[in-house]
Amino acid sequence: MRIIALTLTILLTACAISVPQSADEFRSTVDAGGFGTHKETHAIKRPFNAVYANMKEMAQQCLSVEISSSVSQGANVSASRSTYRPSVEKSGHQSASLILQVIHSPQPVGATIPPGGLYMLIADINGVSANETRLVMYGGSVGQAELFAGVEQWLGGQDKNCPLK
Repeated sequence: MRIIALTLTILLTACAISVPQSADEFRSTVDAGGFGTHKETHAIKRPFNAVYANMKEMAQQCLSVEISSSVSQGANVSASRSTYRPSVEKSGHQSASLILQVIHSPQPVGATIPPGGLYMLIADINGVSANETRLVMYGGSVGQAELFAGVEQWLGGQDKNCPLK
């Protein structure tokens, strides 16, 4: 999953495809059906405060990671590092967002990288009723199924699997 997500990100930026510069631009790109994007909506049968608590805990525990890799081809060796940076922001009494950005080193050529890194996933939660929270996830369509499933499971109070580790 990590290799596919990294490859897709580098490919998109290397081709000088416009890269969203804010969380709102990222959501709009996904909503418009942009190339390589995916959106999921789920009803979580838990109160907003419980879902929000899981979001804050698991984002730092599981998504704040750095992945290094190297590829050798003959006598040439190239190394790369991807630093994943989650943030959780409460935007109202019953709404919050998990925003996952990634910084690749070396940086891809051909695109302006937004502050904090490329957007990889946004998970918005909104309290619908006393015992239901709406989850909307925005991200890529290639190599992110495990990430989407992991976030949905955490917020649902289920498995605490860390998809990036």
